[in-house]
Amino acid sequence: MHNNFYFLRQVSIKLANSLKGFTLVSCFSQSKDELVIEFNDSKSSFFIRASLLSDMPCLAFPPLFSRARKNSVDLFNEVLMKRVTGTTQYSNERSFSIDLEDGYSVLFKMHGNRSNVVLIYEGKPVQIFKQSLAADLNIVPHELHRNIDWSKETFTRNLDSLEKLYFTFGKPVWMFLKLKGFDEAGVEKKWQMLNDTLIVLNNPAEYFINEYAAKPYLSLLKFGNVENTFSDSFEAVTVFRHRYLKHVEGQRSIDVVVNRLREEVRAHRNYIKTAAARLDEIENDEHYKVWGDILMANLHAIPAGVKSVELQNFYADNALVTIPLDERLSPQKNAERYYRKSKNTAIEIDRLKQALQKRRSDLQSKESMLQAFTDKFDEAEMHAILEKQRAELREEELEEEKTDPFWHFEYKGFHILVGKNAAGNDELTMKWAHKNDLWLHARDVPGSHVIIRQNAGKPFPKDVIEYAAGIAAWNSKRKTESLCPVIVTPKKFVRKRKGDPPGAVVVDREEVILIEPRSP
Repeated sequence: MHNNFYFLRQVSIKLANSLKGFTLVSCFSQSKDELVIEFNDSKSSFFIRASLLSDMPCLAFPPLFSRARKNSVDLFNEVLMKRVTGTTQYSNERSFSIDLEDGYSVLFKMHGNRSNVVLIYEGKPVQIFKQSLAADLNIVPHELHRNIDWSKETFTRNLDSLEKLYFTFGKPVWMFLKLKGFDEAGVEKKWQMLNDTLIVLNNPAEYFINEYAAKPYLSLLKFGNVENTFSDSFEAVTVFRHRYLKHVEGQRSIDVVVNRLREEVRAHRNYIKTAAARLDEIENDEHYKVWGDILMANLHAIPAGVKSVELQNFYADNALVTIPLDERLSPQKNAERYYRKSKNTAIEIDRLKQALQKRRSDLQSKESMLQAFTDKFDEAEMHAILEKQRAELREEELEEEKTDPFWHFEYKGFHILVGKNAAGNDELTMKWAHKNDLWLHARDVPGSHVIIRQNAGKPFPKDVIEYAAGIAAWNSKRKTESLCPVIVTPKKFVRKRKGDPPGAVVVDREEVILIEPRSP
């Protein structure tokens, strides 16, 4: 309701009294969506701060305002040093003007995402603050006045379209009436409620910041939870602006966490689905152990140097089974090789079970957190949940830092490792990377070492290299640049000299590609 006609009328009335004897001395902007106007009467200054963000246009009247030395632009120079002669409030309209001498006026048009400040001369626009709203150059100020028929006859005739008829009320007034039972009331009761409300709107004694459905409202009426009460319209809207921006910032933080939770839930579900399928596959496949047993039972019958052998499977009614062999190994060594693979499979089964248990627990926690954000409407509760989520994320990150010096990613079948810090970079490059792995790093700036593990017999696809290069760029000091040069080279051409600090290496041979930084 901070841009409602009834509130703006109170503001324009108070401005007429407050600006008597004042002169407009400066008009400047420090951002594309905010205009600051200073008035002075040789004793003190009076500031109007017109914030015209598309999602939160609002006037404020700070007692002091410090102008920045840089990135500040003077505007509306024609009216500098012009004396204030009064104000004009346009009837039933969310616009008013501060009138100045010599035929000038500054029009404040508070129309939601089309809000603007317009300089008027002799009844015609000559400049506009927001250049994107070029249509405002066609405004005819005296045509801004609008009429409303407040008769009971018109009220009765338009019972089904009262919100359209009384367009000056806006959402908060109708919200107030609905909470008072307006929709269920009879015609006479509605007429009485409407007139009672109109009396308050036309002659407000106080101004309120109400919180309703987790959102703050500036109103001339009490509804929801009344957070603040004011007797001064300037103080009310100035405090409200700060309160609303805090709410918006908090909501943005909540949105970031909610989006992250949704992504984590999706990733957990995908992992569980894939890992469960893999677990089911290997739990029901014991052929490595079976092959080892068959080979050990038939050592005498297996010729040396063959690539495979066909033997009877005594676990399956002596059906013939073909077992691949390494011709360089003896039959016994081949059997040992299959026993070793069987043992590795058992280890993988145990690891998958542990990972699935943890993922399912994490998924349940993330889903509960996401549901809590969806269900809660009280802002304080929402922020309590937000802080809990942040604390959990910090704990997870600290635990991850302790247990693993680098991050793991999979992309199109290739394993990508990314160092978390300088020590992690050293460990990754010098201890974990193999000589034919691909090594990547943002050129000439600090950043993470990135390794693409080689898949035996497979070249590194271009899109995999570009994906990893994007991660290297993202985890570097060039993160905010549109394009980043990234070194790409086999690990065998990367070495560390004695005495080099953690993370520092020498690259003997390199190829450089330009890539857009991207988060993995």
